[in-house]
Amino acid sequence: MYISVGSPVRASAAVPTFGINAVLGRASLEGTLSKMARWTAAEQRDQARGDPAGLSVRRMKVVLIGDSSVGKSALVYRFINNTLLADPKATVGISFFKQTLMDPLMSQQYPLQIWDTAGQEKFQSVTTHHYRAADGALLVFDIANERSFQNLDKWLAELRENTDPSVVVALVGTKADLSAQRAVSTERAQGYARGNGLLYVETSAYWNKYEGGEKDLAVGVEQIFLRLVRGIIQTQKELGRNPARLDMSGYPEAIHLEEEGRRRDSECAC
Repeated sequence: MYISVGSPVRASAAVPTFGINAVLGRASLEGTLSKMARWTAAEQRDQARGDPAGLSVRRMKVVLIGDSSVGKSALVYRFINNTLLADPKATVGISFFKQTLMDPLMSQQYPLQIWDTAGQEKFQSVTTHHYRAADGALLVFDIANERSFQNLDKWLAELRENTDPSVVVALVGTKADLSAQRAVSTERAQGYARGNGLLYVETSAYWNKYEGGEKDLAVGVEQIFLRLVRGIIQTQKELGRNPARLDMSGYPEAIHLEEEGRRRDSECAC
């Protein structure tokens, strides 16, 4: 067992990325969490004095949830790098990323904390801890996988139990490039989203992240994050909250995992 700082998904060199994969002793764990705490403290100082570049800083925590192999990590990789994740592996525990999103309509940049969670049940106690203080979530299923759709109730209930009731959720149907193998109709997914008060979009990690427009159902991942962020801002304003915040309670206190995830042999997590 070991602990790894880094992850299968890499942001630019200037962006801190933490992948917590396993634990080798308490000292190693605390060392990694200390690094995360120091980075967070620096973020809070920047927020207090204003961003050095003159931007209005609104940090939002977004978690990705859903079954293993539905393509969560591939979506994050496409969002950060705008390329396909060539060697997908199952996320082990939690991977944490920082990315800035530009809203062209508002001419506003929004720094995001993105938490990519493991879909395996054995990591449930780890991933649910990281739902706390989430502003928004992407609830992900594979349109070609009926079981991943059937399991949405479980994931949504778990999210609701561990987050504020105002958290904004977007239901995301992945692998839209596999339309010939579709197992879940668009109408059925839209009905589920309406019934649970969720946004709904379809996408593929094979697509350019800027694919699609404001009103399209099938879009690139950039548009998905834009819609989610706009929903978060609107919700927080309606509740009289300041969208510019960073809550430390969502960071890990202790993590205990049992093994590395296995490489997928046949399916691409796209």
